[in-house]
Amino acid sequence: MLAIKGFKRDYDEWANLGNTRWSWDNIKPYYDKAFKQMQTSTYQSPMPTRAMVLAAAEAMGLPVNDHSVHLGYQDINLTINANQRFNTAKAYIVTANKRRNLCVMTNTAVERVLFRRRDGPKAIGVLLQNEQKLYASKEVIMSAGAVMSPQLLMLSGIGPKSVLQPLRIPQIKELPGVGQNLQDHLMFPGYLVKIPHLPIAVDAKQFLEGYCQTKDGPIGQIDIGEMVGWINTRNDSEYPDIQYMHMTMLKKDQILSRSMSQNWVSMKYQQIVLWPKVPRI
Repeated sequence: MLAIKGFKRDYDEWANLGNTRWSWDNIKPYYDKAFKQMQTSTYQSPMPTRAMVLAAAEAMGLPVNDHSVHLGYQDINLTINANQRFNTAKAYIVTANKRRNLCVMTNTAVERVLFRRRDGPKAIGVLLQNEQKLYASKEVIMSAGAVMSPQLLMLSGIGPKSVLQPLRIPQIKELPGVGQNLQDHLMFPGYLVKIPHLPIAVDAKQFLEGYCQTKDGPIGQIDIGEMVGWINTRNDSEYPDIQYMHMTMLKKDQILSRSMSQNWVSMKYQQIVLWPKVPRI
């Protein structure tokens, strides 16, 4: 439900490595189009902790809600519409499901991409796990995620020969980088700062009843974070290496019930390492 754009530098580096159509100037219009289609909105938490965190960020000289820079603290952009999650299915499939040229196949897995070999390999369709073949009239678009996309490429014969040959997969194209350099964001679960006597009334039953009746209230918002902070802990680069997620946890939260008094509210901080393998700042 978070909507966060990538960094300009990363896209421009991919373009410099040869993926010229992946430069920031080429990608940004698609970001803008997607954010509009997904109806993203900026969430301003009603909790008094929001003002406390943003004031602390300003006191440290960090930009606040300045989207022209890469560092600082910002309210979070969400894919929530009318207090309900607005996912890609609602944004794209629901609006296009009556098109004659759209067919959505559920419970269907692709085994590999089919190629025409003459005059250089060209993707012409896919083979499903039930042995059915589907052919493309124009192009095949692969969008299977960070793990499944490289797996599907290698099953299709695109990847390093040293991996494909022992598995007896006929190689279509030698591409050593496929399946390499997977990175995930390391996240420290964070720590709690107890804040006594904040004027926050907590009544889970009232929250639930209000949401069922009006689709309004805190239940219709996000609980993974209220603000995001982009911090450089290494040098004076304009790019961050740590991402902070801040969330207010109320006194009746189950996570806190065993460790905190009923008179306390807390702010939870989660730290995320943006480039765990190679420092990129």
